[in-house]
Amino acid sequence: MESAPSIGRYTALIRRLDAIGRREGFTLEVLDVLRRGGYALPFFVVRCGPERAVQVCVSAGIHGDEPAGVEAIVRHLEQSDGNDGAVGLTVFPCLNPSGYIAGSRRNDVGFDLNRTFGQEPAPIETELVRQRLAGQRFALALDLHEDSDARGFYLYEHVRAERARLGPRIVSRIAALGMPIQDSDSIEGRRLIGGCVEPAEEQVSETVGFLSIYLFDRHCDHTLNPETPAAMPMPSRVAMHLMTLATAVTALARAGAGDRADTRR
Repeated sequence: MESAPSIGRYTALIRRLDAIGRREGFTLEVLDVLRRGGYALPFFVVRCGPERAVQVCVSAGIHGDEPAGVEAIVRHLEQSDGNDGAVGLTVFPCLNPSGYIAGSRRNDVGFDLNRTFGQEPAPIETELVRQRLAGQRFALALDLHEDSDARGFYLYEHVRAERARLGPRIVSRIAALGMPIQDSDSIEGRRLIGGCVEPAEEQVSETVGFLSIYLFDRHCDHTLNPETPAAMPMPSRVAMHLMTLATAVTALARAGAGDRADTRR
């Protein structure tokens, strides 16, 4: 992965999020200020769109050495209309501020936060997310990642039977951009079919503490984990994540509009 983003990059991120929070239709919350490593690091969540719309949870930066998802989320918000009534977004733009500053997968006290969502007690970053999401349900949750070993884009998808899969559509859209799709037979022992990892039956626990599985287990019926190849240039990786977000949000907006039309008949 690439070199440390540094405190300056996080300060720039704070400024951009502050500007987003000042726009009509957006709410920027500081859930806590993490005072570690000599820094005071605000831990953010952004809300936009009406509460009664289709709800989507989006997160990035749980591994601090995976900055493309953070950039894509912030850019998506900067380009979005906060008054769009089709989809409501709850966004955690950077789940691991200390790791983001250090360019490290782990936070500054050694936790891989994406292994801690089944732990009690849990690191403060994990606990802030769990507290903020308590009692909420989403139509979809996306957690954006990067893979230092990948040669192309791929994704994990968990979906319950009544939901339509989005993975093949997303892969097709990214391939249409001229971006590479991972072509190996498997990822970490699981079959890879057309850029989509075959789902496994998983339940959050002390040993399976992935954020996406926690969200699938507690908060939604559909999760996506897109993985961009970290060896590619940053603009290409950001473009992959932006296309993933645009494809998913558009699909959910259309589904929500269809549901509303059905209720009027």
